[in-house]
Amino acid sequence: MSTRSRQIKHEPKMFRGILSICILTFSLSISKPSYVTVFFILVSLALLVELFLLTWAIVCRFITQPKDIQFEDDSLKVFHKEIVADDIQKIIIRGYFFQTIGILPKNKKIVPSHMSFKFTGNEEEGIQELKEWAKQVGVPVEHGSYVSWI
Repeated sequence: MSTRSRQIKHEPKMFRGILSICILTFSLSISKPSYVTVFFILVSLALLVELFLLTWAIVCRFITQPKDIQFEDDSLKVFHKEIVADDIQKIIIRGYFFQTIGILPKNKKIVPSHMSFKFTGNEEEGIQELKEWAKQVGVPVEHGSYVSWI
């Protein structure tokens, strides 16, 4: 089997978290002045710092150029990190219209962020090629949901 490659991008998955933080911060900031305490100010500042960091992470992910995934005989190379097939517990495909891929390592319950991506261009061909590779190396592929870090 020769080395093949396709273009992929990180999955943008942080919008719900940022939206909930914005709503919480806004609701805290419009509360009655009698409730304003030092604790309220510290919590609001912590939430604003977290909002800034999450926004920065999203912007960095959106401006990065697509990377390649390389299918090799017994490993994948995703975002310049090699993942040996023996270290993969399963590959999870999430979504129907906009599918994202999560590679779950053995003995882990959460998909690392560098192992969560989506195909750019012709998504169906990329997913089909990934399924063929997984079948050849004996890695199970499932449709479902997965938990991933930011």
